[in-house]
Amino acid sequence: EVDVYYQDFDHLVIWTCSKGFIAIEPWNGLPDAYNTNHKLEDKKSIDKIEPKTTKTYYHSIIFN
Repeated sequence: EVDVYYQDFDHLVIWTCSKGFIAIEPWNGLPDAYNTNHKLEDKKSIDKIEPKTTKTYYHSIIFN
């Protein structure tokens, strides 16, 4: 059983690859789609902050 808390994130991404592991990652931004211009400022769901400011994100993954 796995409990995932990610209140500071917009998305919870679960993915795998040919290496056989499963990744559970909270994200504030999405990867490029095939029909995008690949510019960071145009990516969907990117969390932006003003220069010289900070923001703290919290998440936890607990394996029971």
